[in-house]
Amino acid sequence: MGASGAGGVFSALARSVAYQQLATKAASTIWGRVLGVCQVGSTAALTPAHILAAPPEALRGAGLSGRKLEYLVGLAQAFSGRPGWEQELEALTDVDALVAQLTPLRGIGEWTVHMIAMMHLGLPDVLPTGDLGVRRGLQLLYGLRQLPDVRQVEEITAGWAPYRSVGSWYMWRIPPPPR
Repeated sequence: MGASGAGGVFSALARSVAYQQLATKAASTIWGRVLGVCQVGSTAALTPAHILAAPPEALRGAGLSGRKLEYLVGLAQAFSGRPGWEQELEALTDVDALVAQLTPLRGIGEWTVHMIAMMHLGLPDVLPTGDLGVRRGLQLLYGLRQLPDVRQVEEITAGWAPYRSVGSWYMWRIPPPPR
């Protein structure tokens, strides 16, 4: 189980896929319905077998798009086809290794892996260089005229290692300037 107490890597990734590009309230409603279709009471209880046993039309009826359903089923197949993989992923402390293992799965990008590494696995040295909130926080903190690009983010935060996750959390909390 990850640092967040929200189940394993599979359930955290599945929830992330369902939440992609949706307002939080809408995503939460859809996710609750998905859990209902899968007959589980919480994200932590969700397993690949639950997704694979659920009727696809019922998952679509819960509000998943066809593409997200495809991603969830592919994710469930990948995890169910590799016994012990979840435990291997939970044991990894190298963010680049997590990215290499998980981004080949459809629907899972680098940002998603970074969020899982930070929020679920509790890794202390994760820097989501493409995250708008981190970039905006750096822009405000350092008085930059423009959002920093990936290279600038890496340069500015180099001294934060090995605690760049903490620095990222602070960047997300920098309030915007008054209008």
